[in-house]
Amino acid sequence: MSSLILHEKALHGSNTADADCEALCLALARELVGRVSLKQATRILRTAMGAEALTRTRGSRRAAAFLLGVDRRYVQRIARDVAGSSAEPESQG
Repeated sequence: MSSLILHEKALHGSNTADADCEALCLALARELVGRVSLKQATRILRTAMGAEALTRTRGSRRAAAFLLGVDRRYVQRIARDVAGSSAEPESQG
């Protein structure tokens, strides 16, 4: 199911969207166990969700905070992390 459909269901208060999101998160969690640490997975998810929220809101930290259900200052920290991770050189391997 596309993220757009899930987003539309969430906007309209559908419990199906919650169940779909939970199932998707659980499947992802099962795949990550043993591959990355919980701390690393949390950082990746936080950064990805923050970047997506900022993209959807065209950089509005206030609107991104609303989408994520967090304080605007927290989004500012995420934005710094996103900027820092894009500036880091990619490791060769």
